[in-house]
Amino acid sequence: MNLTAKKITNKVIFVSNFFIRHLIASTVSIAIPVVIVFITYLLLLIIAPFTNSGLGGPIALPFWMITVFIVSTLYTAIFLFPSIFIAKTSARILGKWQHVAQVPISTLALLILVYALSFAAHRYPDYSEMDLLHWANYPLVTFLVMTAPLGLYWWTMKIIQTGVSLPIIIFRRLRKL
Repeated sequence: MNLTAKKITNKVIFVSNFFIRHLIASTVSIAIPVVIVFITYLLLLIIAPFTNSGLGGPIALPFWMITVFIVSTLYTAIFLFPSIFIAKTSARILGKWQHVAQVPISTLALLILVYALSFAAHRYPDYSEMDLLHWANYPLVTFLVMTAPLGLYWWTMKIIQTGVSLPIIIFRRLRKL
C-alpha cells in the first residue's frame, strides 16, 4: 500500500471512529432520560394507590416519554455534540495533554453555546410569548443543568474510545514481538 492510500485509509478510519463514538454517545444521552422517565412513572404508579392519588390517563406515559425524547435529542444536537466537537478538535494542539484539556474546553464551549443561544433567543421578536424559549431567561441554570449530560456524553465517548483502541494497541504490541 502506497503512502497516499495509507493516509487516506487512516483518515477514513479516524473520521468513522469519531462519528461512531458520537452516535453511540448521543444515543446514550438521549436514551437515559427516557429510561429515567419510564422508571419514575412506574414508581409513581406504584405509590399512587397508597396516597389515594390518581393513576393518570393512558396517554400520560407515552406523551411524557415522547416529550423527553424530543427535548433530549434537541439538547444533544444543539449543546452536547458541538461542545465536545469543539473540545476534541481544539485540544489536539496540546499534544499529550489533549485528553486532560478536553474537559475544561468542552465545559467552556458549553457555557459559550448556552449564553450565545440565550442572547440569540432574546433577540427573537416574539421571545416573551414563547414558552419553549423560557430556558433562555436563566442561562447559568441551563448551563449548570447541562453539565451532567455533558459529563455523561464525554465519558461515554472515552469509554468507547478505550474499548475500540485498546484491542488495536494490544494487537500492535503483539505484532512487534
